[in-house]
Amino acid sequence: MRAAIAALVTAIIASAAAAGTRQEAPPIGASAAILMDAETGQVLYEKNADERRAIASTTKVMTALLILERGKLDAVCSVSERAAETPQCSIWLKRGERLRLDELLTAALVKSANDACVAAAEAVAGSEEAFVKLMNERARELGATNTHFVNTNGLYAPRHFSTARDLALITRVAMQQPKFRELVSARQATIPWPGKDCQRLLVNKNRLLSILPGADGVKTGYVKESGQCLVASAARHGWRLIAVLLDSPDLWQEAPALLGYGFDNFRPLCFAQRGEPAMVVQVRGGAREQVGLVPSGSLMLVLPKWSDEQYTPRVELARSHIDAPVRARQKLGRMVLTAGRRELMAVDLLAGEEVPRSLLSNIRFGTTWFVFSLVAAAMVVRTYSVATKRHRTRRIDVRSALVQREPRSRASVR
Repeated sequence: MRAAIAALVTAIIASAAAAGTRQEAPPIGASAAILMDAETGQVLYEKNADERRAIASTTKVMTALLILERGKLDAVCSVSERAAETPQCSIWLKRGERLRLDELLTAALVKSANDACVAAAEAVAGSEEAFVKLMNERARELGATNTHFVNTNGLYAPRHFSTARDLALITRVAMQQPKFRELVSARQATIPWPGKDCQRLLVNKNRLLSILPGADGVKTGYVKESGQCLVASAARHGWRLIAVLLDSPDLWQEAPALLGYGFDNFRPLCFAQRGEPAMVVQVRGGAREQVGLVPSGSLMLVLPKWSDEQYTPRVELARSHIDAPVRARQKLGRMVLTAGRRELMAVDLLAGEEVPRSLLSNIRFGTTWFVFSLVAAAMVVRTYSVATKRHRTRRIDVRSALVQREPRSRASVR
């Protein structure tokens, strides 16, 4: 279903582009790249987006997402010898050192510390291997089917890979976490350094934060086998785009160019915002006369700015009227986005709150059931009485028949 919708939207963009003057996408030298709308997942540009590649420290987007979803950030973690000996980029952790999980997460995202990733993974799942298994399971849940993790930090391993598209899908979900957004947008941070007279200063290597207005993350990465990699996010007027560049010859030229292309040539059309009431409907027999309907997701399209096609949202309710009681989050209908006769996409409309029956309705409801119960009981009694009477009559008839047959039986015996 998602693939069909994506194909239809791509066709609409292509037809709209043919009808107007389109600014060409900038030349991208990266081996693989993608530009995606953060809200809908709609792809605005792609190049070898499904090619499996080494991804270096962009791995830490998934690591951080799992820490936020499964860990307790205020938990105190004891650093193991294995974590302390993790090579390359580190914050020089020592065996037995104790830090909170949120401090390790800060080091992983801001400083890109490999040792902090291992220590955090061991604290959350017991071992890095168990944590990596959870990473792969979560990737499949998110639709990142061309991704396989071997470690938590992106150190090169032949079976450790992902794609530009999968990284964008994972980042879409991670950016919904406030703590994640806070850390990936920080240019620097500090965390404790036990045994030292100073704190650890963590400096973010993501230069995009200082060269592109609206840039707010996400993660750089480099190992020899991957080349220069970047997962980038930027927002303008509340609209966020995600760009991924893998093995780029010039990240700080290509990332701003690709994101700028998206903002300059496309526009979001939002007909319903996820979590915000889209309309109200009347409720019959409820403690309140109305209930707000909230869309289960955003009904939104990203289109070329020169597109003049008309789009119309249509509301379809499950019933012509809504009777109380109504459960919170109960599905009551759907909102459909159409272009002419084409149905592009739809989201469910859910009750924004619970609406119990009114007192009067409860009385009526109780009275109705009481009367119904009395009628049902009377029918059962009557049925039983008739059946009993028939049974007695049948027994009398049988006895009479036996009495009439008895003399004949005696005569036959003689």
